[in-house]
Amino acid sequence: MVYAVTFDLWNTLLYERNHERVADRLAEDLGGILAGAGYSIEETRLAQFIRECRAMVMRRQVDEGLDMAPEEQLAWILGRAGAAPTGQVAEKLLEFYTTARGGEEIRVMDGAVDTLRELAREYRLALICNTGRTPGKVIRPWLKEKGLNRYLEVLTFSNEQRIAKPNPRIFLHTLKQLGAVPERAAHVGDDPRTDLKGARTTGMIPVWFNPTGREDGPDWAYQVQRLSDLPALLAEIWT
Repeated sequence: MVYAVTFDLWNTLLYERNHERVADRLAEDLGGILAGAGYSIEETRLAQFIRECRAMVMRRQVDEGLDMAPEEQLAWILGRAGAAPTGQVAEKLLEFYTTARGGEEIRVMDGAVDTLRELAREYRLALICNTGRTPGKVIRPWLKEKGLNRYLEVLTFSNEQRIAKPNPRIFLHTLKQLGAVPERAAHVGDDPRTDLKGARTTGMIPVWFNPTGREDGPDWAYQVQRLSDLPALLAEIWT
């Protein structure tokens, strides 16, 4: 009998500090490339368009369970800015858009590697990630570098499936790859709107990773403040 545990990525297994800096740094980089191609766009306006796009993508994910590819996001931002670059300039813009981190290092959440290692002895593990502007092809090397990929049998990225949490289809797609069913699966994530709602709708056990001790989460979800508490919680649920 197969039991499975799926994980969210951002702010569950990986995180970056000072996220707001990213839009400003990205606007600086994109603005420089555009200036070299003959476009004059204020960085503050470009940063605002980047933030608006991020909010739009998140609304689409939460409200419709659909994703917007990074290429589409960048096209929307450039359209708002009145720019239409092509060729090598467009390729360079997309590279910077999908990889810029605002000077912040991607960090592993405390206890993530040890917890995955322990859980992998008992359960089949997978990742379900709403990618935003950072596609799966960029994230995969990070997972390898941080030592997480060896424990995750399946990596599901919303930009590749064109669907996003909380859409049950992205959960069911992942479980199918694991050979598991929702009734014997749990999903761990930090966002009640996408992770917990999606898991519950799919019929999985929702586990809220809540390291800061917020009190505004749903009362129907299990909760842990430390990833290291997961093995004991899951053992209790499934015994």
